[in-house]
Amino acid sequence: MQPWLARALACLVYVFPLASATVYGGLIYAGVSRTGLALTALQGSGAAGQFVTVPSLVLGQVPYLEYLFYPFAFADAIFRVSIIDFISIGLVAWVATYAGVVRNYRLPDILRFNAAQALVLDITIFLVTALLEIFGLTLGGIGGVFGFVTQLVFSSLFLGTTAAVASFPSWATLRGGWPNLPVISDAARSQVR
Repeated sequence: MQPWLARALACLVYVFPLASATVYGGLIYAGVSRTGLALTALQGSGAAGQFVTVPSLVLGQVPYLEYLFYPFAFADAIFRVSIIDFISIGLVAWVATYAGVVRNYRLPDILRFNAAQALVLDITIFLVTALLEIFGLTLGGIGGVFGFVTQLVFSSLFLGTTAAVASFPSWATLRGGWPNLPVISDAARSQVR
């Protein structure tokens, strides 16, 4: 495999955590859609599936930023489509990435490492989501006593994931380096070895 192709594919696997974190950017997006764009994805199996609407992503201060995160909202909607009751397209893609890329020793190490790192980031987002649901902090419960804490956690999760994924690892990988996120890289290296 050509080195430039391995680096490009290594950046592509970061769609998993970006798609998972796009949901938490809703508080940053000012909550109101100016353009009225909505994205629908067929959910369920067969033609009798239900349609799910993903709200348009519009930042109040920077409306053009909508177009940057729109593909990730689309990927999140596709990943949430159920094939069978509890098996979604995202789970199938996640397992296929782990089994076919991370554990494939014939692929370049930079691709395997970045795939493992993206999957560890996705697991981290899942665990934070589960913890937030245990404490009852959801997007519907923004008001009340924990409103500020919820907004702070959601915004930090979105901005942290975007910074940890979009800027540093992708840039370092495209330059040919190995991105080193402190705890996440250690977990990813243990899977690649």
